[in-house]
Formats: sequence, C-alpha cells, structure tokens
Amino acid sequence: MRILNVIVVIILLSGCSQNIDEINEQIKLEQEKGNKEVVYTLYQKILDEFEGTDHYATALFQMAFMNSNEFSRLDLAKAQYEEFLKKFPNHELASSARFELKYIGMPVDEIPVIKDSLNAKREMLVQ
Repeated sequence: MRILNVIVVIILLSGCSQNIDEINEQIKLEQEKGNKEVVYTLYQKILDEFEGTDHYATALFQMAFMNSNEFSRLDLAKAQYEEFLKKFPNHELASSARFELKYIGMPVDEIPVIKDSLNAKREMLVQ
C-alpha cells in the first residue's frame, strides 16, 4: 500500500509545479499519516526544484536523518550528511549534521552525551 502511495504522489507531483509552501504542507500532512516514503519523495522533489536554497538544505538534512534513523540506510545517510556539510558548512543544521554523522548507526542510549544525561537523571531519581 505504501508503494502505491509513493507512486500516486510521484504521478501527481510530476504533472504540476507546486510552490514550497504547498510541498511543506503536504509533508506535514503525510508525516501525520505516518507515510514516511511519501515524505521522503516530497523532500526529493524539493531537492529537484529548489536547488541552492535553504529549502534544499533542510530537505537534504531531513532525507539524511530519515535514511539514518527511520530506514536504516546508513551508507546513503552518511553520503547525504557529508554532501550537506560540504554544501552548507555554516547552516543552522550543520552542527546537527556533524553530530548525526559522528554517531550514525549507534543506538541513541549509547551516545555519550545522551547516556550521561540519562545516568544523571537516574541518579536524581534515586536520591
């Protein structure tokens, strides 16, 4: 069913040019429905139509994040994070991209800063 959703979105999007607000609204709606593949396809549409813009940068970061954290496509996520940092080293998401790249594939509760925070909270609860 999800593949059918992606195919329908691709067909619909290929026939018309949407502005960025319409695409972002569609992303929000599809996220609420849990349609990750459709959301990913919409981010790809932003890459195709809004190259060189902040929208492009955000979409590229989101695609890398999805590949890493939702689809477990770690090699693709790594390549996308590296591309993001090469093209947008000073973007507001650059530090997040570096963080994600550093800990790619690691379980969240094993990331040192998060692990330390969880341990500190546990200690506070025990006291």
